[in-house]
Amino acid sequence: MAEFTRTARVDWEGLPSGLREAVVERIGSPAKVETIDEGRRTPLVAAFTTGSGDRLFVKAAPDGTRAGVQLAREQAVAPYVTAVAPELLDAVQADGWRLLAFEWVDGTRANYMIGSPDIPLLLETLDGLDRLACPEDVPLIPFEKRWSSYAPAGRELDRLAGPTVLHTDVNPTNVRVGPSAVLVDWAAASRGARFVNACDFVVCLIASGHKARDAEAIGSELGAWCDADPLDVDYYARTVSTAWLHAFWNLTNPWAKAVLRASQCWVMHRYDQG
Repeated sequence: MAEFTRTARVDWEGLPSGLREAVVERIGSPAKVETIDEGRRTPLVAAFTTGSGDRLFVKAAPDGTRAGVQLAREQAVAPYVTAVAPELLDAVQADGWRLLAFEWVDGTRANYMIGSPDIPLLLETLDGLDRLACPEDVPLIPFEKRWSSYAPAGRELDRLAGPTVLHTDVNPTNVRVGPSAVLVDWAAASRGARFVNACDFVVCLIASGHKARDAEAIGSELGAWCDADPLDVDYYARTVSTAWLHAFWNLTNPWAKAVLRASQCWVMHRYDQG
């Protein structure tokens, strides 16, 4: 589920001195650190240019906070998703903070509008994600538990359970497009039913202007969608529409409004087709 509330931001100089010293020791002194207006719960998100000219994407947060827990999760899952995500080059913990340094990915934010050439690229990426495996001891979120407060039929939550690695937030800002589509921001990485990544993409397509039937036709190019039990997809559609109606009720973020409307459109489409 996407997050839209914003936490207080810091720049490089605002990080604890112990963390900065540890980063310099591990990575080198920065020639430039440019903050980036992304990662709403992460205090520092920045482009870090080393003295030798290498550019890294860095994120930092205090241990024990929600953002710190999310960074720990990103660090844990990173080695298993490099086929579809930026490589984690280094991780530094010091002075009560954690900093992750990823390879810099050139590219643009994805465009999911009708006819966009980015859509086939993301289908390839989601198909690749579907084939990845992650050891059971990696602390991913059990996907079904994330919905327990909202599920319209809690006794059926096991429909969302499974072993598949899930990104859970494939909105266009979390995809960088160049020769391929790369998934960034694995803060909410989960483990669950195989069809979830495909369903999330369908909702994003509807939020970007596609009719529900056309979005599902695109989703049907994924094996995970084709192999899914339609009753499980129906349940997920009902769960998403209910959860987001509660979670996004008071939010004004344009994408929050778009996915809220999209989830309602999708569930009614499936109801009418039933």
